[in-house]
Amino acid sequence: MASPVNKPLYKIGLYEENDLNKQFHENQVLPFYSELLGHVVRGRITKKYRYSCLIDISNSDRTSEFQKEQYNSHIVVSYRDLQPEPTL
Repeated sequence: MASPVNKPLYKIGLYEENDLNKQFHENQVLPFYSELLGHVVRGRITKKYRYSCLIDISNSDRTSEFQKEQYNSHIVVSYRDLQPEPTL
C-alpha cells in the first residue's frame, strides 16, 4: 500500500493556456527587446509558462558569444514583450 506521506498535497502548475499564450508555441523564433542585452534579440521559445516564456538566444546574430554563454536559457520574457511575426 502506498504511503500518503509521499503524495503531494497540491499540484503547482506553471503553465495554463490562456488567450495571450495560446498564440505562441515552443520552438517559435521571435524578436523582442532585451533591456539586459540592450538591443532587439531574436530568440526561440523553449518553455511556455502562463504569462511568460523561457527563451534560447544561441542563434541571435547581434548577441556576443560572452552574452550567449552568460544568459542563454536564463532569459524569461513576457508574452506581451514578444513581437509576433506578421502573417502573410
